[in-house]
Amino acid sequence: PACLGIAWSRTEAICIPFMCVERLTGYWTLEEETELVWLIRLILAHPMAKVIWQNGAYDHQYEWRWHFYLPNMGWDTMLAHHAMFSTSPKGLDHLSSLYCDYHVYWKEDGRLWDPSTMPEEQYWTYNCEDCVRTYEIADQEEAAIASLTQGGWTKLPEVVAFQHEVQPVITKMMLRGVRSDDTSRTQMAMTLLSFAEHVNRELEELCGQPLNINSPKQMTEFFYGVLNQSP
Repeated sequence: PACLGIAWSRTEAICIPFMCVERLTGYWTLEEETELVWLIRLILAHPMAKVIWQNGAYDHQYEWRWHFYLPNMGWDTMLAHHAMFSTSPKGLDHLSSLYCDYHVYWKEDGRLWDPSTMPEEQYWTYNCEDCVRTYEIADQEEAAIASLTQGGWTKLPEVVAFQHEVQPVITKMMLRGVRSDDTSRTQMAMTLLSFAEHVNRELEELCGQPLNINSPKQMTEFFYGVLNQSP
């Protein structure tokens, strides 16, 4: 990873760089970086630490591949928002606009960082802003979940808890991979395609005309035109 950011309040964060444009060997010496990674691991993997993430599975696979440990999953702002409003966008910028007291769009400040036109300090500041936004969003999400629960969404805490409990399992599966029988998978795909064609022919016979069920335009014309159904 280029850098790693940690916030401990809504206004305080630190960005720890690892890569550096000015030093091709990295920002730190090997000994310094080794100690830093060890200290970060002690914090993020501590059994008493409630670590907050935005789409933590993405960061977790980086930490596993490059720093050889899996951090704790204390709270994931993306998962919590999805549990409340599953059809709403879940990007950090959108969550900030909903939950943060003072929202100004900042994602173009460093997301497409180009070292030839942007100093690294701007990228590191951008990383810190991501962190403090995530911290504040988590605070507000917990309050929102409590309010919705009192308002009648009594199962919501269970849904939120389940989303968080299953995430480490999914992360480990993603890192380990899944066994695949390519021959059986190909045979199953051909069987399903053949069955789909059979069903589609049956539908066309029942409807008395050619019909592409994957075409919203044709389905609309068939139901509201041919069958004269009320919308």
